[in-house]
Amino acid sequence: MDAIVLAASPNNGLLKSCHSASMEALIPIGSRPMVEYVLQALLQCEPIDRVVLVGPCELEKRYESNDLVQVTAGGTDHLDSLQKGIALLKEPSEEILVVAGDVPLLTAQAICRFLESCRNSNGDLYYPLIRREVSEGKYPGMKRTFVRLRDGEVTGGNLLLFKRSILDSIVAKGREFIKLRKDPFGLAGLLGWRFLLSFMTGTLTVQDAQNRVSELLGIEGRAIIVEDPEIGFDIDKPTDLELARKILCS
Repeated sequence: MDAIVLAASPNNGLLKSCHSASMEALIPIGSRPMVEYVLQALLQCEPIDRVVLVGPCELEKRYESNDLVQVTAGGTDHLDSLQKGIALLKEPSEEILVVAGDVPLLTAQAICRFLESCRNSNGDLYYPLIRREVSEGKYPGMKRTFVRLRDGEVTGGNLLLFKRSILDSIVAKGREFIKLRKDPFGLAGLLGWRFLLSFMTGTLTVQDAQNRVSELLGIEGRAIIVEDPEIGFDIDKPTDLELARKILCS
């Protein structure tokens, strides 16, 4: 299986006050850029054969002797970067794992457990969800955004597994979502008022969300409840970085 690491986000947000690196993925944790923790986890995960790092070309020389890692510049957005990463691969695998470059607590074990759970569910696209009690139980200081569903409160993970055959559908619908993200009525027309009302009132279930995504993309989507909160711990503000440094450098 091939993996694409999306790490092209420029360091022009909240993390800019922590370090002057050009990209968020290059901000150091200890002696290494945070994205290298992600690469290490992927390379230690047995099902992963090759990794494409999309974004920080500064790391190209570091991996030029590693046949398992390729580095390429990012695209205009995450979807463009994803397409560039896959295009770099010769004979890409039938399934592609996409990983964010800012999840330094990610482990090979967490990745493997997610992939194993996907194997037990017949689908085209898989997305991890983490329950609030699991996240806060292991990392009380971790501040995440949780969505209230009828099944409980969950946060999304930073992995995505999909069949390569549905790439065009993902990109097309993804661009439609991006286009409508600031148009509430347009977004409601895409998702459906009933879906949005259920979401806003907390009566939506994981199954409901899974079914709607499947309908929109014309695929079989699967929400995977995982027990590894590291999958949901992305670094997007200084307090996240401080906690990650405390955990990884202690």
